[in-house]
Amino acid sequence: MTDAQIQAYLPPLATLIVVAIGFLHNNSRITDLNTNFNKRIDDVQFGLNKRIDDTNKRIDDLRSDMSAHYARL
Repeated sequence: MTDAQIQAYLPPLATLIVVAIGFLHNNSRITDLNTNFNKRIDDVQFGLNKRIDDTNKRIDDLRSDMSAHYARL
């Protein structure tokens, strides 16, 4: 290859390398974002399930209290 050919190929090749590095870096950030998003959804699900369980327990307690109250009448 002559110097002119090297000078012609060098800028597009450098641009391609920079774009590839940027793509790989951005892809790793998307994976991190996906992991964080999944963790937050799991936390919300856990909190929601806990609230539902607490509400069901309260309903069961009220039901048993009402049954005991009506049994005395």
